[in-house]
Amino acid sequence: MLLKVKQVGIFVGMLILYLIASGLIENSVIFHGWLRYVLLAVGIVGSIGVAYFLAKLIKRAEPEFSILPINFKNWRRFVWLLLIWIGSLFVMGTWKSVGDKLIGVSIESTSTNQELISKTFSYSGFYSVIAMAITLVLVAPIIEELLFRGLFLAYFDSKKHWWIGVVTSGLLFGLAHIVSSGVRLASLVDWIMYAILGGALAFVYKRTRHISNDILIHMMQNSIATLSLLITFLQH
Repeated sequence: MLLKVKQVGIFVGMLILYLIASGLIENSVIFHGWLRYVLLAVGIVGSIGVAYFLAKLIKRAEPEFSILPINFKNWRRFVWLLLIWIGSLFVMGTWKSVGDKLIGVSIESTSTNQELISKTFSYSGFYSVIAMAITLVLVAPIIEELLFRGLFLAYFDSKKHWWIGVVTSGLLFGLAHIVSSGVRLASLVDWIMYAILGGALAFVYKRTRHISNDILIHMMQNSIATLSLLITFLQH
């Protein structure tokens, strides 16, 4: 019991450290001059530190854990991962459309990542692109996979029921993506949408035991979403 309490404390503590580090990068856009770059540098160094300690914690709980290399084993495994990702995108899109209609919210309503991009671009042009790319395409996929898949499943995965860890990891992943934007009716739709992606990534990790596969999928997901929103934003 005391061990689980300690593990919960470690998980929450690492989550807070991640939010602080990524927050420094995101909010550096509202400053100018040398302070902006100091916050960016501190945020990047802090993110590297968080990733390092997460890897150490996972390694302590699961000695066979390793971030690298990316391992598909064969082309069938690569196709399987690709289908999992595409399938999760389809389910997420379907849920978003149905959920928005059910609660009477426009399809164009913004998710947490979309709000971050819009806020970021409203401040400082090209620097915003750099900050956004660092946060969404590099920092978030690496640390969130280490945290919500690697550490969470190392600490709290069920030995009897494989799906419990997958579902719980997904729900926590979704919750973490909506709390920063304030809980509202539309955010409940986003919660399930992110939970679907988080659950799919947890399933991939449990099947492959290679966190790098999850990181790659997460980077692809965020890169495509970011590029799409970037193009839309520039067109306006």
